[in-house]
Amino acid sequence: MTPFERASTFAPVAPGRWEGEVDESWLQGRAVYGGMQAAIAARCMQTLVPPAARLRSLHVHFCGATEAGRLVFTSQVLRAGRNVVCVEGRLRQH
Repeated sequence: MTPFERASTFAPVAPGRWEGEVDESWLQGRAVYGGMQAAIAARCMQTLVPPAARLRSLHVHFCGATEAGRLVFTSQVLRAGRNVVCVEGRLRQH
């Protein structure tokens, strides 16, 4: 497992909830790199969909700076059809 894979893989703690820690080596200025935040989201949300489902689109909105430290990601399936699954997730801190 690469350092990026380790840092972007969070542990499941409850259905639809993951926790992990991102250290200061993943900061760009005072915030965690946006790509790291998107990777955390994609990895967690992928566990909610069938294994054969491929990620086709990911929309990320950064509402505030995410600092190094403990993070919580929550997610839920909004809609699951035959060909498309829509999943929402939130990365939170403090």
